Amino acid sequence: MLNSFFLLLRLSIREKWLLLSCLFWSGYFRWTITHRQFSEYEHILGVAALAADEGPFVPLELSKKKRLNELRIILEILERRTPWTTNCLVKACVASKKIRSWGIPYRIYLGVKEQNGVMAAHAWTIVGKEYVVTGFTDFDAYTVTSMYRFII
Repeated sequence: MLNSFFLLLRLSIREKWLLLSCLFWSGYFRWTITHRQFSEYEHILGVAALAADEGPFVPLELSKKKRLNELRIILEILERRTPWTTNCLVKACVASKKIRSWGIPYRIYLGVKEQNGVMAAHAWTIVGKEYVVTGFTDFDAYTVTSMYRFII
């Protein structure tokens, strides 16, 4: 508990607002995911697209990379500190909400893999060609089932 307090003190004002905003959206999306059908909140992720249709990649400005890095760090903090489960899909929804408000194009991938005879699902968010915002893992192990994107 004390570590959380000191962590909060080290954040800048902008990062504190980002944390509060992400905390709110994390709770909202967790409730939505557990109480609604996927088709009811699918639009939050972006426009459904084919995985092969990734669209043009625009180089990111340094200021946008910094914001994305702050978002990535805040989402990692929330994953460990929220009383509810902040899984990869919740983080992808929160990331899509924040990144879209900043006007940055992104792609969210949903994938599955078989792990010890059990299907495992995962979601990850990518900006540009390779900047991973959420869902750090071995992407090649997953079969992409759907992709959502937001392009300006």
